[in-house]
Amino acid sequence: QLTPLEAITEQRHREIRPNLLEALRASADGLARRRQRSAELSPSVPDDDAPTVDFRAALGTSDSGASPVVLSANDPNEVRSPFNVTISNPNSTEVEMRALGSTFLVPRHASFLMSDIDNVDLLLKGSPADGFRLIVMDPPWENKSVARGSKYATMDHERLERLPIPRLASRTGCSLVVVWVTNKEAYHQHVKDVLFPRWGVTYANTWHWLKVSESGEPVSALDATHRRPYEP
Repeated sequence: QLTPLEAITEQRHREIRPNLLEALRASADGLARRRQRSAELSPSVPDDDAPTVDFRAALGTSDSGASPVVLSANDPNEVRSPFNVTISNPNSTEVEMRALGSTFLVPRHASFLMSDIDNVDLLLKGSPADGFRLIVMDPPWENKSVARGSKYATMDHERLERLPIPRLASRTGCSLVVVWVTNKEAYHQHVKDVLFPRWGVTYANTWHWLKVSESGEPVSALDATHRRPYEP
């Protein structure tokens, strides 16, 4: 016997199932064309000596509150730590940035902040004068399996509600706010009924991320009830 919320989840699955099947067929066709194209080209040799960056460790040792960094189109851009500081490239071309022993390519007219959500004030200080027209969020929703595995810290609903989305959104035009959720129906309703109204956001539509393996197969059974191969 399904609970009311489980029944809603099952009904939504039945509604989007034809679209999921169509996406799987399109994915299989795309992978087949990619394999054929790869076979026609010379195989690339991976660079096993390329350095790797432990971003989590670097974030834990960085200082917060550093002055914003503006990248130059001509001078070398050596950044001691790219964390907890707003970095921007106001130039009309991509520029290179050296940090953590590696070289990164920063897109033109781009700015970013890599930090903990507790430092969101730094993002407010470095946001464009008009605000952001696109805000994409992947909140660490509270999850029993995540809590048991201690894979990452989760965020309670109250902290999400306090995020200053209205202050980050565009002040002269329209902003699109995209929020990833799990398949838990209670979270769907919380986003639509609590978060969006609190932020002054109007619900528009739901997209689904269909997870497939390298072979093009879904990572779990399409109709599995415990772990679906997609998330909205």
